[in-house]
Amino acid sequence: MNIADHNNELGTYITDIYAFDKYGNGVFERLVVDMSAKTPERNAMYRVYNPGSREHFYTASAEEKNYLTSIGWIDEGIGWYAPTKSDKPVYRLYHPVVGDHHYTMDKHEVDYITT
Repeated sequence: MNIADHNNELGTYITDIYAFDKYGNGVFERLVVDMSAKTPERNAMYRVYNPGSREHFYTASAEEKNYLTSIGWIDEGIGWYAPTKSDKPVYRLYHPVVGDHHYTMDKHEVDYITT
């Protein structure tokens, strides 16, 4: 399968994310999403791949996914379903020098990387 490793459609999804901090240091993070508990309202999280930079990118926006695929990114389908409402935000950061995104739920990490 060409999306994150998974147990079943609503099981545990695991994917590895490689990113860079503001100093250019490589950062590895394993993203684990447990979808075993069904939620009534979920958003599809689309996964696209840039063969040039070898980056995977995740978005809930079909418009953003469609734009990226129109400029050469490869549509890899839906990576997982995320709840539409949560008290734990997911932050998406972008490093313009290396052209890479970083995803985290840790506000302290966001503050460290962006200051």
